[in-house]
Amino acid sequence: MKTARLARIATSDAREELAELVNAVAYGGARIILQRHGKDVAALISLADLERLGVRLAGKIPMWMELQEE
Repeated sequence: MKTARLARIATSDAREELAELVNAVAYGGARIILQRHGKDVAALISLADLERLGVRLAGKIPMWMELQEE
């Protein structure tokens, strides 16, 4: 199993590098933590990682529904 690279980047910097970040996640195995004012606020992960978290993209996504209701 390939070990994923983990990086943290400010959202302001991520805006300028979005295409490169997406490629690193999708094809390079990277996982990116986005920070705002030095605090972790979101993450970029591959679809494979998302599926491993138990989210099924081809059907109903109960977890997604719960998040939308909050």
